[in-house]
Amino acid sequence: MIIDCHVHLSVAVDPVWRKASVPFNAERLLKWMNRKYIVGGKPVKVDVCVIQPAIGSTIYEPGGKAAYIRQSQHIVDAVRKYPKKLIGCMTLNPRMGVKEGVQVLRTLVKKEGFKAVKIHPNMHLFRPDLSPDFMNPIVEASIDLNIPLFIHTGDPPYSLPVQLVPSIEEYPHAKFVFFHFGIQYSGFPYEAMYVAKKNDNVYLEISWAPLPRIREAVKSLGADRLIYGTDSPAMEQGSQLSQIDALCEEPPIGIKMSSKDRDKILGGNIARLMNLDLSRYS
Repeated sequence: MIIDCHVHLSVAVDPVWRKASVPFNAERLLKWMNRKYIVGGKPVKVDVCVIQPAIGSTIYEPGGKAAYIRQSQHIVDAVRKYPKKLIGCMTLNPRMGVKEGVQVLRTLVKKEGFKAVKIHPNMHLFRPDLSPDFMNPIVEASIDLNIPLFIHTGDPPYSLPVQLVPSIEEYPHAKFVFFHFGIQYSGFPYEAMYVAKKNDNVYLEISWAPLPRIREAVKSLGADRLIYGTDSPAMEQGSQLSQIDALCEEPPIGIKMSSKDRDKILGGNIARLMNLDLSRYS
């Protein structure tokens, strides 16, 4: 099963990025998921996506719990409408009230079946290494709920992989997933790989990462530590699939990776981290 763990949905134009005049809603996503991609020489489609709000829609707004609920409501609606295709992830901006945010997260996980929580230190303006009052309650909730914590990484000043180390070391039982592999507007892939090498509870999501870095990560960390995600609609799903599939080719393009390891990256690893019952999805 192919699972894209990183997709942003919107019901209005993102107030920060303003990249498109038409929102990227669930129906538009499903059309992309159902396109025919090629993996292992065979046509495939993206089976399931983990969806979260467009990040610009999660900037600070007053209102506490009610504001958090408003920001997540279109994700709730999409998951309810397409429960076999979409899985919810809450984006939690701790500046809106970390206690209230964690309360809403618990409700979304227990009542709406959400399977992950995401933080974006750059967009939400906090240094993870100097903000235990923000980080600790979120990490502790992720452990208690047994869900992964997705973290935007790859651009200064607040989204450097090394800035997550205090939390990673303090909470070895948490499941940290570095979105963007430490790469987005700046490049910190080797820092991300180093942190992951030193800490077994860190996983690297591949969006924005070029094939050479992904090759190196598989050799260094093993396929169990990489996760397919696309940051769609900023990126499209097929190009990221092709990079993982290319790893199964002969060197120098590939590394003769097994199809079993390819399947782990494309869905098996994130399914394990989120404790998915795959029989519920099709």
